[in-house]
Formats: sequence, structure tokens, C-alpha cells
Amino acid sequence: MCTTMLTDFQKKKIARLFQFYDANGNGVIEAEDIDEIAQQFGQEFGWAIASPEDRKFRATFKQFWRKLIMSVDSNDDQKVNLEEFYAAYEASLSSEENYETLVRPFLDNLFPVIDSDNDGAWSKDDFIKFYRGFRSSSEAAERNFKRLDLNSDGVLSKEEIYLHFHDFHMSQDEQVAGTVFFGEL
Repeated sequence: MCTTMLTDFQKKKIARLFQFYDANGNGVIEAEDIDEIAQQFGQEFGWAIASPEDRKFRATFKQFWRKLIMSVDSNDDQKVNLEEFYAAYEASLSSEENYETLVRPFLDNLFPVIDSDNDGAWSKDDFIKFYRGFRSSSEAAERNFKRLDLNSDGVLSKEEIYLHFHDFHMSQDEQVAGTVFFGEL
């Protein structure tokens, strides 16, 4: 049971995240969106269908989808609208413990798939492909990469990615770099 409400700032961030998942832009997240995202990522990263990377990526997103549908699809229409998405994140972000249990595992599965050269970091090219996989521009990716690369070493280390992913979800500081992890608000 949720004990806290999302702040206006969190709602703004979660609405941005919702746009990432609503691949066809019809105002709901449905299974077709998850398939479209997987296809787009496969194209961006050059993964063959059924390759290990493709299977891991699809499994990660399908697991996310199943959890989302089971937790908030109150009318059983197999679609999640923005209000239902807020409800899912309200529960997931109500405590650090819930974040660690419900949100972070998604990144645990996603990080190594996006890390195309398995060096423990996302290169600028990885990050651009990540953004384009969610239909965002290369220009926005480059701009936000610079902001997220805290030590200016030209890669986003695993620590930087995890920090920004956490801050995107949990921080109330509008100036923190992680605010742009999924694009400008």
C-alpha cells in the first residue's frame, strides 16, 4: 500500500517516462508499445532478432510490462494510462526500499545490454542509441550526455548511470543531473 503521494516534480518526471514507454503516442502503454520499443532498440544497436542481446532486452521489458499490468491495470483492459502509471510509481517510489526492490532491478537487467562493449560503462554512442531507441533525438542525447558525464571522461560509468537513474526517480532537486536521464522535462 502506498504511503506517500508523488510530488508535482515527480509527476513531471514520471510523465516524461510515460512518453518513453508510449511508443505509438496514443496515450496508453500496451503490449504493442513494448514490442515497438524492442524493435527500435534492436535496430539502433544492430541486434539480430533472437540474439542474446535481443532476448535479454525483450525479457527485461516484458517483465516490466507484466509487473505494470498486474499492479495497476484496474479495469483489465491490458492498457496503462498515465493515471495508472502514476499509481504504479507512487507505490514504487514511496521509499528507498521500494525503489531498490521494484525499480532498480529494471536497470540491473538493462545496463549490461546497453553496454555494447561490456566495459562496465555506456559510451556516448551507447547513450545516443539508448535515446534514439526511445524516439528521442541524437542532439538531445549528446546534450544530456555532457550533463550526465559528471567526471567528463567521455563515458557514463555504471556508478554514474545508477546514480542518475536513482536521482531521476527519487530526487526532488530539479537541478540534479539525473533529471534529464530520460530527456528534458
